[in-house]
Amino acid sequence: MIKASFERSLRYGRKRRHCALSELRQNNWMADRYKHFAELADDMTFGRDYRIEWAERPKSTILIIAPHGGKIERGTSELARAIAGDDLNFYLFEGLRKSGNRALHITSHRFDEPCALKLAGSANRVVGIHGRQDGNNDEATYLGGLDNPLIRSIEQSLSEIGFRAEVTGHKYPATNPQNICNKGRSGAGAQLELPLGLRIKLLEAEERMNRFSAAVRSALGC
Repeated sequence: MIKASFERSLRYGRKRRHCALSELRQNNWMADRYKHFAELADDMTFGRDYRIEWAERPKSTILIIAPHGGKIERGTSELARAIAGDDLNFYLFEGLRKSGNRALHITSHRFDEPCALKLAGSANRVVGIHGRQDGNNDEATYLGGLDNPLIRSIEQSLSEIGFRAEVTGHKYPATNPQNICNKGRSGAGAQLELPLGLRIKLLEAEERMNRFSAAVRSALGC
C-alpha cells in the first residue's frame, strides 16, 4: 500500500516538475530581505506572492520540509513531495511571484512560519530540502544537520545508487540548533542542499527523481 501511494505521488508530481523546469534558472541570489516570517507576511500577500502547503499523516513521525519551495529554490517542492509520498508529513513554503521570488527566502535558522514550527515540533525527525548554486560542484548534494547517523545513512544510500553526497568540506553544515531541520522533538535533523545542475536533472527525468527520493526514504527507514 505504501509503495502504491508513493508511486501515485510521483505521478502527480510529473506535471509540477515540468512547470518548474521552465523557470528553474531564473533565481537571483542575494541577501535575505526579511529576517522573520512576520516581516514577510506584513509585506507580501498570501495566495498571490506565496502559499503554504502541508499534510500531516496520522501515522508519520517524519517531516519533509521545503521552506524555500515553489519559485524560490525551484525543484525543492517537487523533491519534498516525492520523498514524502502519501505516508510522510510534508510542508512547503512556495514562492508564486512572476519574478523576484528570491525576496521570499528566509534563511533556515530564522524560518519561523508558525505552521512549519508546529509540524516540526510534532515530528521525531525533520529533513529539510534546499537548493544551492552550482559553484564549482554541480553534482554533489551537500548534507548537514545535527542528526549524524541519519546524515551518514542518507550519504550511503545516495552513494550506493550513483549520486554524489558530501557531509564535510562545504558551507552548509546546518548545525545551528535553530535551523528548521533541527526543530523536531529530538533536536537533530538533516538538511539536503542540491545544486542547480542536479535539480534540473531530477526534474527532467522522472526515473532519476524516483531513485533519488527512494534513496532518501530508505535512509529514513521507509
